Amino acid sequence: MTRTTKRAAGLLSVLSIAALALTACAAPAASSAPSAGTVADDNPHRLEQTTKVRLLLDYFVYGAHAGIYEALDKGYYEDNNIDLEVIIPNDPVASLKFVQADQADIGIASPLDLISLVSEDSEYSAFMSLVGGNLEGMAVLASGGIETPADLAGKKVGTSGSVSHIALANEMITAAGGDPAASEFITTGSGFMQYLLGHQVDSVMAFKPDVAAAAAAGEDVNFIPLGSDGGLAFPSIVVYSNNAYLDENPDVIDAFTDATAKGYADLLEDPTAAAQATVDQNAGLELDGMVSQIEGIGDSFIGPDPSFGVIDAEALQGLADFMFDNGFIDTAVSSDDFVRTGLVPSE
Repeated sequence: MTRTTKRAAGLLSVLSIAALALTACAAPAASSAPSAGTVADDNPHRLEQTTKVRLLLDYFVYGAHAGIYEALDKGYYEDNNIDLEVIIPNDPVASLKFVQADQADIGIASPLDLISLVSEDSEYSAFMSLVGGNLEGMAVLASGGIETPADLAGKKVGTSGSVSHIALANEMITAAGGDPAASEFITTGSGFMQYLLGHQVDSVMAFKPDVAAAAAAGEDVNFIPLGSDGGLAFPSIVVYSNNAYLDENPDVIDAFTDATAKGYADLLEDPTAAAQATVDQNAGLELDGMVSQIEGIGDSFIGPDPSFGVIDAEALQGLADFMFDNGFIDTAVSSDDFVRTGLVPSE
């Protein structure tokens, strides 16, 4: 394992929302058929012939995927003549290479993983976001008087102890106009919420769904997302493909993004229905847990653009710069090389 891969894996362990995953079974890959263009009828996104599209998830099925299963349930992919096969991996990092090896056509990933592989010359580009806002940030006690990370001067900040966690906490405090050196950093390990609820720290680095679940259980906690006071902010989950596939199949990408956006529009309108569609199509999942995950992500499904799925190249460039500046990747990369904008319609 290279130094870059080790560092990226460490960053993933902190930031990946795969901890939300429940359980699923992998589906076998199948060969894809090229499309023959779209039909100019009442559905301009419909392909002329049924086209197999193999979609690789980032990990086991969890709330961020529910819009996909809602779109399957409502027949939106079928309406666009897409025969969507969902492939569920058991490794969120190694699975990205399935797309490059032509074992899948389109993938879902943390942009951290994507940028890491792009820095090692992988030919990928992100073209859509599934979770356009930040799920990463700080949890604070609602009664603690911490309105922004700048208020943490003289306070205790809990992190896992990893270099990446500390770098993110420093970034949040600095972006809010504070001085990280004025805070005391405490290593909490995985029991970060217990440290906060036990008043051993004033803030902890945390995931929004975890904080939302604690708040729903009656705990006195608030969430401050990464980027809320300026500075680093980026989509938490993106959709990507090989550059060659994007170049050769613009009509398939159009049909896919249209159907997917409809599924997530329904999810935002009725989270419980999307959760039900997801558990119906994946044995072993529980409805209450899926609803909780979807509601925990909440308005973070939408990024800076009011339209679902529109990808923010500038934000991803900021993430790439952060990863390079902090030594998580060895080679600087440009968003021009790994982001395709304009493939998801904006309002």
